[in-house]
Amino acid sequence: MVKRVIIAVCMILSMNLAHGMQFLRTYFSPLRFDKKERLTSEFEKFVQKFTPPKELQKIIEKHKEAIVNGSIGIQGFRVGFIKDENSRPLLLPKGDQIDRVINADRVRNCIQQNNFTTIEVPNKYVYPVDNQFKVFVQAIDADARFLNTGEITLEEIKELTSFVEKTCYCDVKDDNILRNKQNGKLAIIDTENRSFGYIRQSDDVVHKVDHPSRVECVHNMDQYLKRSMSEEAADWYNTHLKELSSSPSGQVKVNPLTQYDSIKIDAKKAKKEIKEINIYNRLLARFDKCIADADGNREDITSSYCSTWIKQLKESNERLAKNHNYKRHDFVGKRKEFIEYLKSI
Repeated sequence: MVKRVIIAVCMILSMNLAHGMQFLRTYFSPLRFDKKERLTSEFEKFVQKFTPPKELQKIIEKHKEAIVNGSIGIQGFRVGFIKDENSRPLLLPKGDQIDRVINADRVRNCIQQNNFTTIEVPNKYVYPVDNQFKVFVQAIDADARFLNTGEITLEEIKELTSFVEKTCYCDVKDDNILRNKQNGKLAIIDTENRSFGYIRQSDDVVHKVDHPSRVECVHNMDQYLKRSMSEEAADWYNTHLKELSSSPSGQVKVNPLTQYDSIKIDAKKAKKEIKEINIYNRLLARFDKCIADADGNREDITSSYCSTWIKQLKESNERLAKNHNYKRHDFVGKRKEFIEYLKSI
């Protein structure tokens, strides 16, 4: 570290301020997956499990600019996929809510543990783009955006109903369940936190229930999937719902989705960590821009504008060190040392 500071000072002594500024930009590097930076971390465990395969990483890197500028991803009602060379959808960027990834893993475990054969959930990954961790969803090769009228079979409605009773999945709408053309299964595509444990009275009226009953959860399906059920499936569903409504078993509380956790990761801590990492990297980008805009102007570099980002970077680093066991960096000390020298030359 001392050697790097000496090199920067020598650059400035030679009046090569451009190189000195480059040193400033590289001194504080963005946080990615550097194990030297992170001593022990819940998010590191999370990343090890949910990082996409190498071939998908290369594809994401190739489309990074389009993801950053928003031409790929979800913008209002427009959905822009990352596509392969044959224009087939591969991945969809889905913001930075890692709950989607955690819940998809829980849903997959529920499906496996209960030997469901007609439903599935797409793979979901987390990967850094422009030093901000993003969620990516594997695309489903589906015939249409909505299920057809009468499409859901008796076997499928039985498994879907059992799945809902075990998870209180409340987003059982015909635009959240797609038919996978490759294997014929029903793919559950939406796994955000609001997809579980909520009771829907209408599209606009939704309320969270801490301990919903089986019948409350299953009743969600009555409003959103009736049209998509075959006549046989609808008859079975109606009979089952009546039985649940009139029996003690229907009042049994649904266990939280965390019952299907399969990895020893503190999900809440991992979520806080990724949020702080993204804050740190955004601050770093602003500081980098401040240095770049200054372009060697000593007054601009020492201004309160640039100093603000240093102060906030230090605070973010302190939170990472205190709450997530990251290394502490002497941001203020090193920056003060550098700025004082700038003033003296």
